[in-house]
Amino acid sequence: MGEFSLMNANIALLVIFIGFDFYIYSNRLIVKDNSSLIFIFKNSLVFYFCSYLILIPITLLLYLQGFVSKELLGIFFILSILEHLGQELFRIYIAIEKVVFANMLFFLRSGLWSWIVVLYLFFGDGSTTTMYNILFLWALSTLLAVVIGILFLPGIKDFGIVGLDKKWIIKGIKAGATVFVATILLKTIEYSDRYLIDYFLGKKELGIYSFYFQLANIINVLMFTLYISFIYPKILKNVYAKDKIALIKNKNEIYRSTMFIVFGMLVLFIIALPHILVIMDKQDLDANSNILYVLMLSALFFNFSFSSHYILIAEEREKLIFKTTFIAFAINLTLNIVLIPIIGIYGAAIALTASSFALWIAKLFEEKRIIKTWEE
Repeated sequence: MGEFSLMNANIALLVIFIGFDFYIYSNRLIVKDNSSLIFIFKNSLVFYFCSYLILIPITLLLYLQGFVSKELLGIFFILSILEHLGQELFRIYIAIEKVVFANMLFFLRSGLWSWIVVLYLFFGDGSTTTMYNILFLWALSTLLAVVIGILFLPGIKDFGIVGLDKKWIIKGIKAGATVFVATILLKTIEYSDRYLIDYFLGKKELGIYSFYFQLANIINVLMFTLYISFIYPKILKNVYAKDKIALIKNKNEIYRSTMFIVFGMLVLFIIALPHILVIMDKQDLDANSNILYVLMLSALFFNFSFSSHYILIAEEREKLIFKTTFIAFAINLTLNIVLIPIIGIYGAAIALTASSFALWIAKLFEEKRIIKTWEE
């Protein structure tokens, strides 16, 4: 679990790095007018394929530093590219408000292969499972999602007709640059605790922390799949129209749905977690079960922050996104370094919760300042 957690963190960070948050620019245009969807998609691909070349030396560097083993090097490289393409297609379908189809693709990338692994571990001979087999199955599922996503993209038949626009690509790079730095900081908040726990405490403690983190992360997956993916294009349109009443309605929907899911998952975990640990024959993990509830509080604040985040995106306030994320990053890194050596994995959970709360409050403050200018 500890080894897979690090591998998952490596891929997640690389997907962000090679994407450079170019989607911030392209998807904003798609939400406003999707008639140029294939032009946007084709020109975005040109940029992405150039960024994939940078992935080669980065992957080799990770290998030399011991973060990726030699036998996993090839599948790791391929999976990073496929995950990025799958994520960008998911974002496009969300932007054109084909949310159900987008989440079907998301299930193929993130759900199908993991269920196959779980069933094999439960009913088959789990001792023969290797990290390569898991990553290969993940890559195969992601490839399926990418192929289906491209085939059903509206207007894809015109892919060969639309032209390339270098100036458009350069403009997108400039628009995404500031948000890209903020996203790196945000993902550092999300994943730095894994590296620091591994450094200070070792992979066993990392495995325990990762187990409870993944359970708490169900909240984030459910929130985005069931609510935020449907609401955020509406929030962008509310901002473009300066429709304050509709905006408040959609924001409140995010708050209500987040509290509903967190409360529901809290009740579920209180009842089911002891039985889950028995089924897994991991009753020893129960000693650290309280960490799950701290991480769930972090998920609550993190999802609250989305309501303000998309307002900043629509207003093209990339510098404010960086500013608010940097505040949360500084809090998270400081608390991780101080608390993990003292109170172990609980220190990481507290650091994540404190930074998620800071992120929400900072973005909420900037959102209120923006909305106030609408009335002037």
